[in-house]
Amino acid sequence: MNDSLAGAFVPRWHAIPPASDNSVHWRRWTVCFAEILLHGWTHRREYRPGLVSLITGRADELAGLPPRDVVARVAAGRSELEEIVGRPITGFVPPAWQLPGGFAALRETGIQYSVGFRRLDSSQPLSIPLATYSWDWGRLPLVGRLGAQLGTCSRLITPRAVPVIVLHPADVDRGSVATAVARIRQLKNAGWQAVRFAGLMSADSRRETA
Repeated sequence: MNDSLAGAFVPRWHAIPPASDNSVHWRRWTVCFAEILLHGWTHRREYRPGLVSLITGRADELAGLPPRDVVARVAAGRSELEEIVGRPITGFVPPAWQLPGGFAALRETGIQYSVGFRRLDSSQPLSIPLATYSWDWGRLPLVGRLGAQLGTCSRLITPRAVPVIVLHPADVDRGSVATAVARIRQLKNAGWQAVRFAGLMSADSRRETA
């Protein structure tokens, strides 16, 4: 297990219920991660698709939902994921980075922290700026290459922002993994150190990489 690697999982991908034998398969995967985060219940927006929906193939599951529906979907996803992997789930990554109502919408779900594109928010009175490098931005690879530069832009605007490297399964086929590894090495050479999100929230120094 990598003690600073976080894995984000979707228990009911595109509304397909998990198979009865998923638990064994998933637990083999989750032992690779120090932290397991919920990444939505279905990762698919069902009603009134918007612009982000068109770009991402309706990946913005929670966008446009009223607070009660956000709570219901996150709570259902958390419960189902905990049952599958046999571990408590306290972290959340919003699908397509879209979370109506912000962290306040998660207070009834048992989630303790949420990793957004530009900020980590938690049940503590704490909000940490992030500079996210992410290469998967939906259907258009060119958008992904441009989107990955947003991490650099965030650090220029907010120098104390903590760099976060995000990889999706699609990044393997698109050849983005080598670029991500090069970015990680660059950050390490600059003095950044890897840390869990939970450790980041409690760290006195913010010069660490999640």
